[in-house]
Parts: sequence; structure tokens; C-alpha cells
Amino acid sequence: MWGTADQLRGAGHARVVLDLRGGGTADVERLAVLGELHRDFRVDGGELLIRS
Repeated sequence: MWGTADQLRGAGHARVVLDLRGGGTADVERLAVLGELHRDFRVDGGELLIRS
């Protein structure tokens, strides 16, 4: 998930949507990764949208 989102951001996509529906429950570690990734996008002026 992180690698794909970073690749899209690196390719110039300012807005990325992660669709997590059907991906099971989110544990603390997964939520921490999503939070960090979301912050990284905002710092670069982008937007990470998360569907669940």
C-alpha cells in the first residue's frame, strides 16, 4: 500500500485514493502507517483519500 501510493505521488499524482473496503479490520499498526502516509501527502501539498 505504501509503495504504490508513494509511486503514484512520485509520478505527479497529487490526489490518491486508497480503497480499503473488503480489506479486513485495521489494527493499530495499519492505522499508524495510514496516518503517516496521509501526513506525507499533506506536507507535499497532496491529498490521500481513504475509503473504508
